[in-house]
Amino acid sequence: MNEKFITAGIGITAGIIIAGGIFFWVSRPKTPPPSPTSQTFPTPTPPTTLTTLITIDSPSDGDVVSESPVNIAGKTAPNVTVILTTPADEKTIKADANGQFMAKLKIEDGENTVTASIIDERGTLQLAKKQIILEIPQQ
Repeated sequence: MNEKFITAGIGITAGIIIAGGIFFWVSRPKTPPPSPTSQTFPTPTPPTTLTTLITIDSPSDGDVVSESPVNIAGKTAPNVTVILTTPADEKTIKADANGQFMAKLKIEDGENTVTASIIDERGTLQLAKKQIILEIPQQ
């Protein structure tokens, strides 16, 4: 009778081990299959900035000058048409091959706003402004 209990115990133990193995095999986490075609998307690149800047290099903002006309000089894109204005004068000139421009403009006694303007390649008005003061010495 002992042999029957030992055989039954071995059978039950083997059955539990086999059933447990099957249970863990079936309930294991499943990884998703790899996609048949993987798509790669290009990294977006920022658009090229086409804006042309314009600067007035001379005179400096806030300069006090003692005579009119005054030299206005600056830099922009090469060969661009530049419009220079003051309260007393206006000139249309062309920047040289290096983008440099210069012209003499009349200014009024007191505070003056000097404006240099261009139309960039996108059709946008670009401005640079400086304030200068004309103080004529008393004689």
